Amino acid sequence: MAAFEYADEIWIQVNGLHHQQSMPVINLAKTRNIPVKYFSKSGAQQCAKQLANHDRSFRKAV
Repeated sequence: MAAFEYADEIWIQVNGLHHQQSMPVINLAKTRNIPVKYFSKSGAQQCAKQLANHDRSFRKAV
């Protein structure tokens, strides 16, 4: 999949996918050593906040 070519990490909202839909993504990410992260909230705004907070934490660590 071309979408995985430049991915640093993959984010999945488990509320939005069935297990059979998410497993191929997770397996492909594993074969390419791409970390998989999961949103802990279901709303778009909460997910955006979680992603922004993760990005801030990452930038501080680098």
